[in-house]
Amino acid sequence: MNYDGRHHLEPRQRDLDIRRDESIAAIGWTSVTVTAAHVKAWGFDGSAHRVLDALVRRGWCIER
Repeated sequence: MNYDGRHHLEPRQRDLDIRRDESIAAIGWTSVTVTAAHVKAWGFDGSAHRVLDALVRRGWCIER
């Protein structure tokens, strides 16, 4: 999971972030990015659920 703060809105940083995400995808990983707006809208639990959703989409099973 990546937490992108305000400086990630700057064009140069945005380009670096895109390359980061492409590198992560190239090795078969899924990148989940959370911003302050996500935390504000959904709280920390909601943001954590984004990570859980990504894990489940990639085949991870939740044992109950």
